[in-house]
Amino acid sequence: MKNVVPGKMMIKVESFDGMVFELDQKAAEQSLFIKDAIQYCVDPANAIKISNINGKILSMVVNFCRKHAEPVDSIELRSWDNEFIKDDNTDDLYDLIIASDFLRIESLMNLCCSKVAKLIEGKTASEIRDMFGIKYDFTEEEEEAIRKENTWEF
Repeated sequence: MKNVVPGKMMIKVESFDGMVFELDQKAAEQSLFIKDAIQYCVDPANAIKISNINGKILSMVVNFCRKHAEPVDSIELRSWDNEFIKDDNTDDLYDLIIASDFLRIESLMNLCCSKVAKLIEGKTASEIRDMFGIKYDFTEEEEEAIRKENTWEF
């Protein structure tokens, strides 16, 4: 394991589309994936390549990590988080969930999942499918069988 001093080293991360971001070690370690990469296998002079996250989403993740590495009170941070996740763009939200899972950023995952819960609250299954572009491909027979198996839900 490398002997590293938190907050002293700058870490570069690179999206799959070639965008490179630099953040200090404390911000980078908001991601357990990056923290492990720093400690066990990555030369800090080289960028950590993130093969499944595009530059737009990685930029958002980097901003989130930087903010969550700052010493701020919880009320200010909650307000910042609410503003960060305010946009109702479900594509970006979906991509942020994938990124937070891959990079193992629990606080970002919790924030995104909370946003999804608020978005679908009070919506019908049909409205949720429309919102997320989910194709409904059950036949009438399959739907009836599902209803019989799950009568408690209906």
